[in-house]
Amino acid sequence: MSIGHNIYPANFKALVAIEALKGNQNPNVLAERFGITTAEIAEWCEVLLNNSAAAFRSEHGYRSEAPGPIASRLSSDELAQTIVENSTQGFAMMDDKGYCIYANQTWLDMTGYTTEEITSRPLHDLVHHHYPDGRPFPMAECPIDRALPENFTVRAHQDIFFRKDGTTFDVMCAASPIFDSGKPVATIIEIRDITAQKALETTLIEETQTLEILNESAASIASTLDLSILLQLVTDASTKLSGAAFGAFFYTSMDVDGEELLLFTLSGAPIEAFRDFGNPRATAVFGPTFRGEGPIRVDDILQDPRYGKSAPHYGMPAGHLPVRSFLSVPVIFPTGEVLGGLFFGHPKPAMFTERHERLVKGIAAQAAIAVDNARLYKTAQKAAEERARLLESERAARQIAEQQNKAKDMFLAMLGHELRNPLHAISTSLELLELSKSTGNFPSKAFDIIQRQSGHLTRMVDDLLDASRMLSGKLSLNENAIRLDTALKASIETLNASGKTEGYNLDVSTEPVIVMADSTRIDQIFTNLIGNSLKYSPKGSTVIVKLLVENGQAIVVIKDQGVGIAQELQTTIFEPFVQGPRSLGRAEGGLGMGLTIVKTLVTLHNGSIEVSSEGLNKGSVFTVKLPSAEEATMSETNESQNIVNAIKKIVVIEDNEDALDMLVTYLNVMNVEVTGASNGNLGLNLIKTQNPDLAIIDIGLPDVDGYEIARRLRSNPATSAVKLIALTGYGSSEDAKNAITAGFDIHLTKPVNMQQLLQHINNLRF
Repeated sequence: MSIGHNIYPANFKALVAIEALKGNQNPNVLAERFGITTAEIAEWCEVLLNNSAAAFRSEHGYRSEAPGPIASRLSSDELAQTIVENSTQGFAMMDDKGYCIYANQTWLDMTGYTTEEITSRPLHDLVHHHYPDGRPFPMAECPIDRALPENFTVRAHQDIFFRKDGTTFDVMCAASPIFDSGKPVATIIEIRDITAQKALETTLIEETQTLEILNESAASIASTLDLSILLQLVTDASTKLSGAAFGAFFYTSMDVDGEELLLFTLSGAPIEAFRDFGNPRATAVFGPTFRGEGPIRVDDILQDPRYGKSAPHYGMPAGHLPVRSFLSVPVIFPTGEVLGGLFFGHPKPAMFTERHERLVKGIAAQAAIAVDNARLYKTAQKAAEERARLLESERAARQIAEQQNKAKDMFLAMLGHELRNPLHAISTSLELLELSKSTGNFPSKAFDIIQRQSGHLTRMVDDLLDASRMLSGKLSLNENAIRLDTALKASIETLNASGKTEGYNLDVSTEPVIVMADSTRIDQIFTNLIGNSLKYSPKGSTVIVKLLVENGQAIVVIKDQGVGIAQELQTTIFEPFVQGPRSLGRAEGGLGMGLTIVKTLVTLHNGSIEVSSEGLNKGSVFTVKLPSAEEATMSETNESQNIVNAIKKIVVIEDNEDALDMLVTYLNVMNVEVTGASNGNLGLNLIKTQNPDLAIIDIGLPDVDGYEIARRLRSNPATSAVKLIALTGYGSSEDAKNAITAGFDIHLTKPVNMQQLLQHINNLRF
């Protein structure tokens, strides 16, 4: 309940006003406590600030009670002055020019100025001359200086003031204008130093931010298994928590060879800032961290005795980030293994505190556990991937094995079919010949059949032998400079002579070009390719054969109008035993090895082969590319010599009686004296007694092998000049090399065409 406006003593009003101005009590609380109004408190505060003590006298309508002890000794003016001077808040009065005309002791203590200094210049220029961000603060913009001319009151305004020494402090201020007869004469300024309050607020904000960073980073670190993301999160979070200008996480990793590497993530600076200086070494400054000995915190690293002791820079290299404050914390796994270290820098000294160190140590501990989990996860992931890869590899290998097994079964079935057909024709022809002995009707057609089917068998055996040598990597070439256009025409002539081109149109065009090649193998390539085009094309169709030269390459294109190649088969057509769909009759024949041999031979000649087809029954195009040899010198072709004139005697050593009889019989037809021997020792005696011009010797003999016979003949002066030809079933390049090393002049593989044998004999120099 209100006690009544007129009965309040002056000292009561002054004390209430002081309490309100000091901020010890909220005006609402004071009003409720004493049963007065907030308007009365505001009026008393204004009276007190204006130092108008007379307003408290009884003649102004206020009847005072008996004064207290102090009030009895002081006038009202003195009482107000005493109260203001002893206030913990700063009070000042500024005239209409902005000069301070009064300042209590608290105000002077806050600013560091004397009474003379505080009144010597406009107050704004002394304590309020810059904004908090450092920009100049014009007096015309200052709310305290504008309060009087613009007639408004400033209440609870937060700002910063400057002390005499240039330092700043946070304030809560108020400004009240005073008018005399309507004229602005002064401004009462109240200032409360809230530096401690602001510091507490800042601390609370920082702590809140720290907790937010810790919570956020802890959640992110715990939920991340990607090592690179994890390390960057740790670096960013610890850089923020430490207040560093820049931070780095240097950590160890293993390369593919098991060597330890030092890598890093970076925060607060571009990657180029570290890239040019390499990784830190275990110097006096960095070493303890990499060894896991504990944190290092230095207020000014440039003054630290450990700094600048190591070559080659003896300190920071030129262009390095500026570092004065330094903090490093090791990151250690729970097992004790050191992962690496967190390093922080700031261009100003003394920026890192014990609190920062504790925070970073906490992050480092979290990081160690998270990285360990990430590594375990990565190891498990790699193991899972390896298991998946092995399973896939096993599945693929099983599939390939099944395909190869299927191809093998198909090939064996096909081989049986292909071998039985010519053998059946040969055996039938032989029976016909046997029958002719009694009838006297000599069937000349039987000889043609035997010859044709024997040639077919020979080609199949040759294909199998060539394929075997190719698959084992033992096929070699006898390369010379040859005219490819001439060789191509010769292959076509061979096909013409065999009757394979009958009923077809061959469109042949060539350009002259020289290649380094084995002429026999070149013939094998093109008779196979052109023969295939003829075999799989309908009668009356056209097969185009074109040879052209482009960009240093000889290009042979063979295009037909035949059965074509299915799309899925075009990628595997050159693999062993691969053929397109065939009917049970297999009218085309063959073992499915031809294109495999062709591709291998082309590759051995440093060339390439491609196939294209628009699909079944749309024809095929084979393109062979071989490097040309423009500067090569053509080898001269020796004129064939007449064997009858060149050779008088031949000895044949062969343990197969039928083969021996047929070869001796054939050579005798050529008017040459031929003697045969069925074993090695008999053959050696024949050669020594008859002194022949030539000996044709099998390698696999039952008593003395052909290599030994050749060595004995070459070591004996009486027989060293005899020409020697190895005629054998051992046809690898290693076998040929062994034969030449033993002393043979020529190595031929069974079965051999008699015309080819005669050509080889003619090429020998007698």
